[in-house]
Amino acid sequence: SLVRELEDRWRISSLGELPASAAWAKRSADCFAGLQAHFGFQKDSVRNQFEHLLSLWRSHCAVTADRLLRSRFSLTNVEEDLLANSLE
Repeated sequence: SLVRELEDRWRISSLGELPASAAWAKRSADCFAGLQAHFGFQKDSVRNQFEHLLSLWRSHCAVTADRLLRSRFSLTNVEEDLLANSLE
């Protein structure tokens, strides 16, 4: 079924490692499948939009992790050194 396929896509992504991942996978897959059933969207379009959601969510997780690291450690000097060294 579409729900199972979307849940599987969630689980094999890096989001599958997050706390309560199974619940989020189920809820988001149910939501997308419900929209497909209600509005008659093509299943490929639903899959593409679900992948887009996963991409946005992974990006948000990465930004949040970067902010957390910056708040705990002074990374600005390290980042500047890495950039300078990579340009040499």
